Amino acid sequence: MRRSEDPLRPAGAARRVRTPRDRARRLLLRAVGRRPHRRLRGRPRRGRRARRPYPLRRHPVRGLAAAVRGEWDFTVAGGYKYLLCPRGASFLTVTEEAQDALLPIHAGWVNGEDLWVNSYGPVRELARSARRFDEPPAFPSYHGAARSLALLEEIGIERIEAHDKALAARFRAGLVELGRPAVADDSTVVGIPGLGDRADALREAGVLLSARAGNLRASFHLYNSAADVDRALEVLAG
Repeated sequence: MRRSEDPLRPAGAARRVRTPRDRARRLLLRAVGRRPHRRLRGRPRRGRRARRPYPLRRHPVRGLAAAVRGEWDFTVAGGYKYLLCPRGASFLTVTEEAQDALLPIHAGWVNGEDLWVNSYGPVRELARSARRFDEPPAFPSYHGAARSLALLEEIGIERIEAHDKALAARFRAGLVELGRPAVADDSTVVGIPGLGDRADALREAGVLLSARAGNLRASFHLYNSAADVDRALEVLAG
């Protein structure tokens, strides 16, 4: 449909000027899955040396480290999987400079500067911190998340990333020896073209890998060991 045929926009109407708040709102809507979207990518903060954006989903541990260092104005993360949190826990980080550019679209009692003033009626004053973007939490999930994140912090993000990547590299090297090289990458996720039909045999042998679009997918984290890698290679060689 051409713009002039848009029934929601009168013919000849001037195009709306997009403001930083509009762009921030679209980013938030995409992050929470309100519409089909391309993979969310982090963007370097203004005033810092530009880096090539990367999908935080593809490099979750590296993305967490970037969030901790404050390299991005906004980061959105689900707590499940790599952050080891129960389902229902998710996180948004916002730098102080970027808070005014993001619109709280579900403001409720938890978003107010004074929590108990906003129990009835509209929010009188939004929290001055990033709590203005919160929603009523799933309390049991966040109790578990607190323990999980404490463990990750105790071990250290750099150590976890090195451990995960070392296991992935070991798996890739073993696949080359088997004549079934994986997709070339340095991610902790390893994709092996054409081996998706081996997922059932691996499962029967106690090795849980995923089949995706005909490919085999392995993902390594701190709860895996070199013995897990060698066992998977052993089954694939059989």
